[in-house]
Amino acid sequence: MTAKVFNIVGTKVDGNEVNVVIQAFDEFQKNLLTLMDDLVKRIADSYESLESAKKNATGWANSLRYQVSLKHHYTSAGPNIQGVRWGFENSIKYIIISATELADEGGNDTEFKKMVSDYVKNVVIQSLIDTLETIKNKLDQLKQP
Repeated sequence: MTAKVFNIVGTKVDGNEVNVVIQAFDEFQKNLLTLMDDLVKRIADSYESLESAKKNATGWANSLRYQVSLKHHYTSAGPNIQGVRWGFENSIKYIIISATELADEGGNDTEFKKMVSDYVKNVVIQSLIDTLETIKNKLDQLKQP
């Protein structure tokens, strides 16, 4: 989906297209922080005995907060499409790797592993997909005469 959206965008875009993509990515990142806070709360409330999982989830949420604050897509010559694409693609990798590590903190607790997997797939990744769909739709609207 990321490739599909950014193939539509291309590398030579006007200011309106750049704004659509950057606003959507900023919104995705803000939403991601809320989703991670919710995951940390779920783990703390439901899996009291999994201390290492709580620490891992909290660490993941804190590192996301830091990553979001850096706003890599604004670096170099200002906001740019390549920076946002890099941000989306790295978000996907980071989410999958971090979710796998977090699920492993559950040891043999299959219920915990399923909860992490389902939450990340059905909530976090779906949020990313929804954001990409929104970008695609808005860009399609901009291209209409």
